[in-house]
Amino acid sequence: MRTLLTFLFVSTFFTIFLSAPLSSSAASTFDVNNGALSTSTIVTLTNHDRSDAGLLAMHYNETLGLAAQMKANDMANKGYFSHVSPSGEKPWYWLSQVGYKFIYAGENLAISFSNSDSLEHAWMNSPEHRKNILSKNYNEIGIGIAFGTYQGRPTTFVVELFGERNSTSTK
Repeated sequence: MRTLLTFLFVSTFFTIFLSAPLSSSAASTFDVNNGALSTSTIVTLTNHDRSDAGLLAMHYNETLGLAAQMKANDMANKGYFSHVSPSGEKPWYWLSQVGYKFIYAGENLAISFSNSDSLEHAWMNSPEHRKNILSKNYNEIGIGIAFGTYQGRPTTFVVELFGERNSTSTK
């Protein structure tokens, strides 16, 4: 049993962290109507984990959601899985593209998940992802989900962006 749990943890760890090239054919969005992976469920689960830790819920921000979707689409279309794109764009690039001016910002990425519950569970079992989810510095969240292929198999890319806007920002 212990070996199985260790394997599951290590498998989850590598699923979240490893970068892997994708085939060049990638769709720009993931059809969340199949009920397995959804933006609203990810936000709800994230806020539930924050509540369990005694933190306030984050509000969904459409501008952050647009930036997250742009990043997810970019990864799916260009075949990478990384916080930095092949051309050098860091997560903050996507925020600037949509005009989101922030004091604090963070990013969680995931690949090859088809279920919101397992995705959130994996993030909470990863110290760096958990740190983002439970940060007191963030009060807004945006989610992007894109669909592509990896080694000839369909896969999903999920981007979770966190932020606290600059008080002079309107987005």
